[in-house]
Amino acid sequence: MPEMTTTGDAPAGELAVPRWLARAWSSLVRDPLGGLAWVLAVGAAAVTLSRAVPSGVVTCDQDACGPPLAIPYPLDASAAVAELLGPTASEVLVGVWNPLGLVLGLVGLVLAARGSRWSILAAAVPLLSVVVLGQLVLAHVVALAGVCVVLAVRDWLGALVAGALALFALLLVAPWLPTVSAATWGPYPLAFGTVVMIALLTVAAAALAAALGAWWRSVEATRAAGRALRHAVAAEVDAAELEARTLERARLARDLHDVVAHHLSLVAVRAESAPYAYPGLDPAARDVLAAVAEDARSALTELRQVLAVLQRVEGEDAPREPQVGADDVDGLVAGARDAGQDVLDTGAWGRVDDAEGYALYRCVQEALTNARRHAPGSPVRIRRGRVGRELLLEVTNALVDAAAQADPADPMAADHPREARPGRGLAGMRERVESLGGTLGHGPAEQRGVTVFRLVVELPVDRDDAEPAS
Repeated sequence: MPEMTTTGDAPAGELAVPRWLARAWSSLVRDPLGGLAWVLAVGAAAVTLSRAVPSGVVTCDQDACGPPLAIPYPLDASAAVAELLGPTASEVLVGVWNPLGLVLGLVGLVLAARGSRWSILAAAVPLLSVVVLGQLVLAHVVALAGVCVVLAVRDWLGALVAGALALFALLLVAPWLPTVSAATWGPYPLAFGTVVMIALLTVAAAALAAALGAWWRSVEATRAAGRALRHAVAAEVDAAELEARTLERARLARDLHDVVAHHLSLVAVRAESAPYAYPGLDPAARDVLAAVAEDARSALTELRQVLAVLQRVEGEDAPREPQVGADDVDGLVAGARDAGQDVLDTGAWGRVDDAEGYALYRCVQEALTNARRHAPGSPVRIRRGRVGRELLLEVTNALVDAAAQADPADPMAADHPREARPGRGLAGMRERVESLGGTLGHGPAEQRGVTVFRLVVELPVDRDDAEPAS
């Protein structure tokens, strides 16, 4: 089959067709479902507009329009329905279908205006009513809704031309359809001039639907442009907020580097140089100074990681330096024991992801720090575990009488003893744990008749791969 090209640009040997016909053909090929809707719609309109036009508006005698298309009709479906149901039931059924056809027409019109293919069903209803009742029930309204499927076709002019061609074809074939011919025209088939008039009226209705579709698309385009503008403004606002946050992070990173990092470096340097400045220090003092220097260096390393996070622009990849996690808790406990804390660590978590492991490590670190600060010399008990898909951490330490810890050489200590309360870092740990969907609780509790400070952390995990607790 030769390829269809438009007139004026067809190479030699190819079939040249008018441009409007090529557009109509392309529209049908691109949207066959829309073409089917057109066939149904114009078929319904063709057999109903003749009944919708008032008597006397369209007149055509044989001299003006030629002889009628005299085709015999062998079947009258309405008579069959009346014989089957009785005259009264038949009239009631038709009376019900009339308002139903109007409702279907209005619904189909709305669906077609939104570009919905359900309007095809609305266009098919009138044709089905012919088979059931032998007549069409307000089908011109429903048919107009079916014609409105042009709204769903990009090339509405091509669809209009295709529909007109299908209309002419159906009008010429309609007299051969027994039920349609009998129910619509009776023994007097349509003259050719009347066929032309009905076709023009139907095409005019389709053109009106196309205009409605063009208006609807312009409204949708305006709305889309408004949405795009709002999204652009929102993106600009987000970019401004991101820039402000980035600047604030950079300022905070500079302050931390210039102040905190500087003093930590001085602590490490002085602790490391003290044994050389004072050669007579005993071994215990040297060990304490070495531990202070090591803690200061560790704090500097962690501070650099925090600075890297603060200086990173949102959306960038996280730094690739390894961060502490659940596997580092053993080293943290060992360091606390080396510093003189009495720490008992029991249980195990099994495999823990990075985010949960980091949160658990920080919670243990904060608990050990608070115990060392507020209850020095008090034993610390750490219990780790996993129950199903939940990680558990419990840290307890006995509370020490605050007045007993007061320094007798300090005159303010008796009036303002140091309170045994958790450090401010637990507030940050609570936020981190809750951001992972977990809970963190802390406060005094009674265990075996002793008042202890208890920290409990529960973190959900995605999988259950617990290891036996040690």
